[in-house]
Amino acid sequence: MKIIFLTYVNRSGSTFMANLLSKSPDIVVCPEGDVLINILLEHPGKIFDKEKDGAIIQEMLLQDEKLKWWNISGADLCFQEEGITNFDFFVLILKAYREKIRPDAEVVVFKGERLIFLYRKIRSLIRYHHVVKMIVMIRDCRAIYNSQHKTYFPGTKMRMADHPAYTALYWNKYIKVCLKHRSDNHFLIVRYEHLLSDFICVFSHLLDLLGIDRYDFLEQKGNYFERIPPDHRLIHEDIRHPPIRAYATKWKNELSAYEINMIQLISGQYIRRQGYEVLTYSMISKIKSFLPACFYILAELVRRTKAKIKFNMRIV
Repeated sequence: MKIIFLTYVNRSGSTFMANLLSKSPDIVVCPEGDVLINILLEHPGKIFDKEKDGAIIQEMLLQDEKLKWWNISGADLCFQEEGITNFDFFVLILKAYREKIRPDAEVVVFKGERLIFLYRKIRSLIRYHHVVKMIVMIRDCRAIYNSQHKTYFPGTKMRMADHPAYTALYWNKYIKVCLKHRSDNHFLIVRYEHLLSDFICVFSHLLDLLGIDRYDFLEQKGNYFERIPPDHRLIHEDIRHPPIRAYATKWKNELSAYEINMIQLISGQYIRRQGYEVLTYSMISKIKSFLPACFYILAELVRRTKAKIKFNMRIV
């Protein structure tokens, strides 16, 4: 069985990609399951605690708003082996879901935002387990913020992003990891803008890299949309339709000069390195964004310093 991890920054086209992959008869795409990342993939090589962690997983399968849609029970996860790792148990869950949805599938896709930051840990286990690859979605930070600011987290009245600085700082962190692993042939980067502009070519090339037989993804209907929670479907209606090129540059007309300048001041070097155009504004407009940008960068540095001190104290 091949395992493909799909990682992203929110509003980068990952759900669109998931639905495309679900069109193949050889692929089953799992709904999201953040709890599985927290319990099993944060420490994938740790020995799985059948009593403690097993009880938590079984409880979450019944109560967690995302995991409930996996439709898996504790009876589906029985095993006799001793000393299995968290990653082994994670694979067991993926197999159980595959049996429910598409038993003949050779590839299982698991989608999660934080997976990119766990890639090194997961990668260290690859040679002992199934073939594992990671698809990494990249989108212009300014377009991401524009979409996040207009989107509310499912089931809440909270915007995905209230300020461009937070999106820019998180995007920088994400891109740094991408740059670190980009030469790894198990690490496959897909640029959302390329997917919009040359959909057939980009997706066909991705299937070749994944070692998946090409299928008629223009005619086939994906089944991922129907298998995610109803409140998540509300913000992903577009994935059932062909890509719209204009989505790549909508942010230019919808964001203010202040928002664009703020993002470019914080993420400018990475925007350029990813091949995106940096827009030019008047000096007055830049100055209005400069001091607030410095404040958020300083606040992020303080937060990281505190986290490192706390981590070192825990070790001691």
